[in-house]
Amino acid sequence: MTQADGKRVTVVNLMTSSYSGATWLNLLMDTHSRIFGVGEIDYIAKLGAGTCSVHGAACPFWADIKPVNDPSLYLQLAEKSGKKVLFVNKSRRMLDAQKHPLIDQRFLFMVRDGRAVVASRLRKYPHMKTWDACRWWAKSIRKKERIVRRYPRQHVLDLRYETLQQDREGELKRICDFVGVAYEPGMNDWLSQDHHCIGGSGSVIDQLRRKYGHDAGRSPDAPVDTNIVARDFYDKQDAKAFVDDRWKKELTSGQLKQFWLIAGRTNKHYGYPSGWPS
Repeated sequence: MTQADGKRVTVVNLMTSSYSGATWLNLLMDTHSRIFGVGEIDYIAKLGAGTCSVHGAACPFWADIKPVNDPSLYLQLAEKSGKKVLFVNKSRRMLDAQKHPLIDQRFLFMVRDGRAVVASRLRKYPHMKTWDACRWWAKSIRKKERIVRRYPRQHVLDLRYETLQQDREGELKRICDFVGVAYEPGMNDWLSQDHHCIGGSGSVIDQLRRKYGHDAGRSPDAPVDTNIVARDFYDKQDAKAFVDDRWKKELTSGQLKQFWLIAGRTNKHYGYPSGWPS
């Protein structure tokens, strides 16, 4: 192996819509001994800073990282973490910065039943119209697909959130093979390790922060929206299982009809029911 080969970095871009398990998968991958889960790297492009959602501004990892939007950012992260595979969410604004001879790009395109995503959106924004939530999801997931289809097919792996839930070990092995690392059995126990991710789901980050004895909720200096954390729901769940099927009880017949009209064709395109209520 040449010296240049020893410095090569693989950047794995997770492309999916919000409320589709991106934070959870990032943390699962971060438990691997050769992978660093960066989190929502777009915050660096938007805010000019990378602040740890778990430890806040006091995080020792991010203190020395220069928040630049160029290839040196990824090389910094690889050097500081000591890992050659970086797993990033929401990297659309940072894709051009991955164009470097020492950086190998990979993409995971993950879909989730749009009805579940719309229900999560409405839960977070209760004043939003169902019509708008459906339109938002259909537009969001199509945009992500258009991005990944621009790249060579061998650099893209398609995933389904529901399959990852049901066959966690099998799907993680598939992802590891795609990334070029060996699967490690401890990957499913994401709460057992420390994490230094940017952004992320409020409910998931809340569990991590409480583990480390931080105050309730997320750090005030973390660049993450601060909507209500569904602590009452997640405290009753098995953190390893991460099952959330609340949408099946929450969406009304009228809302399902709206979903069918606006996003049913998109949902069917990805292998899910069109949403017409029985």
